[in-house]
Amino acid sequence: MEVVMIGNEKGGVGKTTLTRCLSEALTQFGYRTLMVDWDPSGNLTDCTLENFPEYVLYDIFSRRCTVDQLICKTPIGDILPTVKELNFSNEDDDFEIEHHDDKSLSRLANQIYGRTGGESHLRKFLWSAKNQFADRYDFVLIDTPPSDNILTTNAIVAANSILMVCEPSLPSLSGVWKLISLINTAKRSYVEAAPVIDGVVISNYSESGQDSAMKDSIKEVQQSVPSQNIYLYQTILRHSGNITNAMHNCRPLMDYARKTGYGVQDMLNLGLEFLASRGMAPKKDVVGVKKNEDGSWSYTAPTKEAEKVTKE
Repeated sequence: MEVVMIGNEKGGVGKTTLTRCLSEALTQFGYRTLMVDWDPSGNLTDCTLENFPEYVLYDIFSRRCTVDQLICKTPIGDILPTVKELNFSNEDDDFEIEHHDDKSLSRLANQIYGRTGGESHLRKFLWSAKNQFADRYDFVLIDTPPSDNILTTNAIVAANSILMVCEPSLPSLSGVWKLISLINTAKRSYVEAAPVIDGVVISNYSESGQDSAMKDSIKEVQQSVPSQNIYLYQTILRHSGNITNAMHNCRPLMDYARKTGYGVQDMLNLGLEFLASRGMAPKKDVVGVKKNEDGSWSYTAPTKEAEKVTKE
């Protein structure tokens, strides 16, 4: 089992999108994948599960449920959900969430902050022989919050590798450097923290109506990341209406495979590149995926004629 933290210290750069797409791609290729919604925003849970789950991560850490009760199975991989953190209070303070109903990860963070071993709660949970995650899954993908707090530290300590996501913008690139600094600090502070930096994936890139600022920004990312001896994924997650629709409707992106757009192509090629960097290959056949003469794998969207032949 490999535990992969997906992060950036800036919000809104595509961490949840990357987590979801990579999980679906790996699942398509026959790998057992688990997503962990470790962000108090709960966006990964919202865009993956149509119905709100009975149990969330707070319940497992407060011993209110079992691992089997917590795991939610979906077509794009299993998920450990979390409740979206909401603030219902208004200016008159006439309505507030009762404290005992608060199952947010922020509440969990407050409870473990400052405790001895507080940085290792997620690691102990995921790597516990009793919970058997290592027997159940090939990959565990952790979607993390855009902040330097005990939750992010827990994810760093729990992970084998860290995959960073970056929009073609300087603020997003700055978030990458801040996360690297946090990783290095965690490695110095905690013996159990020993993740390797897997690389950086560029997301939310629009090829339509490009302006000079967008072109300059993506060049800056492409030049600066490799210069720091960090691998830059060649596959870019371009902005796609298919991805937006899939997440909005809590459906697999592959449901939109026959429609125009870049989503499926980028998702599967990213999964292939992720596997190739680990010396791995697809375990299952996927229409449009082929092995090239140089031994690499790639996906090309099948034509309508090819899809018709496949159906027959």
